[in-house]
Amino acid sequence: MIDLSRWKLQRFRLRRIGNALGNRWWWRVSAIALVCGIVLTLAAPGALAASDRYVIRFLKAFEPVAIPLDAEGNTQMVSPEELSAGKVLFNQNCENCHLGGTTLLSDVEALDLESLHNATPPLDNITNLVGYMRTPLKGDQGEFFKYSCREVSPEWMSDKELQDLSAFILRAAEKVEGWGAGEF
Repeated sequence: MIDLSRWKLQRFRLRRIGNALGNRWWWRVSAIALVCGIVLTLAAPGALAASDRYVIRFLKAFEPVAIPLDAEGNTQMVSPEELSAGKVLFNQNCENCHLGGTTLLSDVEALDLESLHNATPPLDNITNLVGYMRTPLKGDQGEFFKYSCREVSPEWMSDKELQDLSAFILRAAEKVEGWGAGEF
């Protein structure tokens, strides 16, 4: 036979705990939300950990995205993780002069799509942008620019790192409102 007195005592204790919490429904909802959050985090740890909120929210990169690769119109699929790596490189190496896609030393040159497209040669694809970062001092006529980026040697950044950085810049120029506009 079932011992009902023991069951009633446990039920009474649970009610006392509920009363201590003020009989509010929110603690139940909070517990359910916590469990759901833990389950979702454990279900896809790589997707949540490798890409950051900026890449998801502002670059709108939930899955690999197509970024212009060369002047012939070819594209390269770039993952959110690669865009996150490019963002980290940008923050560590470029942000001091190119905050928010602007160029602090020049009112004319910025990292918005129009400026990148109108550069000579156009810097609106990964290949040209990587080439410019490797040798930034000369334009198409061989003249030296008044303001230019630092030359990025292979010892400083690998080609893969420069591709991730370039992909981040191009995606930000395409998707981030105000990128390169100089308005903060």
